[in-house]
Amino acid sequence: MEKAAREAPGDERDRALAAADACVTLAGEKGPLVVVGFLMPWYPHRGNHGETVGDRAMLRLASRMVAEARERFGVAMGIRPFYEGISDLSYCGYTDAPETMDAYVRNVPAYGVDYRLPVEELLALRIPVLNLGPIGKDAHKHTERIHERYAFDIFPRLLRRAVDLVPAMYGEE
Repeated sequence: MEKAAREAPGDERDRALAAADACVTLAGEKGPLVVVGFLMPWYPHRGNHGETVGDRAMLRLASRMVAEARERFGVAMGIRPFYEGISDLSYCGYTDAPETMDAYVRNVPAYGVDYRLPVEELLALRIPVLNLGPIGKDAHKHTERIHERYAFDIFPRLLRRAVDLVPAMYGEE
């Protein structure tokens, strides 16, 4: 299986599919059939559920930024407990049950051939997170676009203000 993955052309998804295909061939299964598994890349979501002092500080900061965006710029923002898109915040710790990460690792064909998640490190980390970003549509597609005024005028000021307020948010606990 690993040999098939290493020799397959394309990216990590193509190589994982080649590994899954090799497993089906080895099993001697004849089609049609369904193979269930996961493909790379997968970025674990990183939620903020208010469980630590840092998490609560970031939630207070998020509330403050929502209020300031509305009051100073007339922009309506919302707060979500986790960001469902691809984000580097995935590498700031893993907050779900360790078994869910283990299930993922066990079900990726040729896991570790191209890439492996730093599972132990992610389970040990608990960096508080706040994802404050631009407003747009169709991220990572050819139709991707952003709201220009927000991205280049409002957002930079909100981001600077958020960074300046971080110490104060820890002091409110």
